[in-house]
Amino acid sequence: MSFYSAFSTHQKNKEIYEDLKRIREKLGLLSEDEKIQIEVDKSIEKYEEAKENPDLITELDKEIEKELETYIRANKNGDIT
Repeated sequence: MSFYSAFSTHQKNKEIYEDLKRIREKLGLLSEDEKIQIEVDKSIEKYEEAKENPDLITELDKEIEKELETYIRANKNGDIT
């Protein structure tokens, strides 16, 4: 039973922290680290959406993906360019 209460308390604290962060964001009171983390989270969400819907992938995304695949293949062979 104590694990449940500790977990429940942790979840409540996490929710409160996220609510406070959203309030600070609306008021423009976020630290640089928090602003960066929000941008990273948004980018991850966009990436996940693009994986689910290939129509959203842009030409630049395709070009970058191609370069990464080439780089990975080259590094598997021991070539570093």
